[in-house]
Amino acid sequence: MTDFHFIRPLWLFAFLILICCLYLLKKIRISNSGWQQVIPSHLTQVLIQGKDADNRFSIWRPLLIGSLTIIALAGPTWKKLPQPVYQVARGSVIIMDMSYSMYATDISPNRLTRARFKAFDLLEQLNEGEVGLIAYAGDAFTISPLTEDTNNIKLLLPSLSPDLMPELGSYPLSALELADAMLTNAGHIKGDIYWFTDGIESSDIQEITDWGRDNQHSLNVLAIGTAAGAPIKLTNGELMKDRSGGIIIPTLNEKQLSGVANRTRGNYSSLTADNGDIESLVHKPDPLAQEEERESQN
Repeated sequence: MTDFHFIRPLWLFAFLILICCLYLLKKIRISNSGWQQVIPSHLTQVLIQGKDADNRFSIWRPLLIGSLTIIALAGPTWKKLPQPVYQVARGSVIIMDMSYSMYATDISPNRLTRARFKAFDLLEQLNEGEVGLIAYAGDAFTISPLTEDTNNIKLLLPSLSPDLMPELGSYPLSALELADAMLTNAGHIKGDIYWFTDGIESSDIQEITDWGRDNQHSLNVLAIGTAAGAPIKLTNGELMKDRSGGIIIPTLNEKQLSGVANRTRGNYSSLTADNGDIESLVHKPDPLAQEEERESQN
């Protein structure tokens, strides 16, 4: 009986109406009785009510029928089912850098593999709202639109690689603009963007800063790589070289990426062995602390 309850308990207030109706019905029957004209008024209540108690016009029958009807309408049940009463209207987009520098081996086995693992960890944290996936190199492409089923994104992540990108290079602004369109079209004016990258060109900083001023999204940056860098080992085993034949060694400039995250209302973290970097990204920044940091930088 601990789980017994009524699905529609407000119907129980109908008992008040039922009692009033039965009382009025009884009064009407007494007033319409032919004995009212013969029996004195002080004997009417005793004689007529006593007679009605034994005939088919007794109020007990409508009382029983009315009570059973009200209880049925109230919906008695012994089972409780969870009902969703609130849905988080949160929109998030993961941006994966697919430039060839992600093949650098300064982080074992390479930057790309570690970025994929961190994206899986992030999806475990983003267990509410909708999540989308974008990959970019020289241009940006939607890998998965916004969806509440993060398992679909998990299936797509392992197949991402620079070799599949149709345009070489690294142009993050195209990915940010695509993420903004994805979030805005879905009604998320203030969304969360998680950008996994190993660096940006100095010429991109101002464009990204201007992009941050034109919207209200938070750009959270996870820096993948080291300041020392390492050669880029391609899938065929060769090292990437420049036009003069020198081995390319991409390095990570954390100061640039940290500044971009700060100016776009987001969090910044470098790659860690544990889950601390992902927790730092998901944690909402303190607006006052960010404002003070911006003023100190200016």
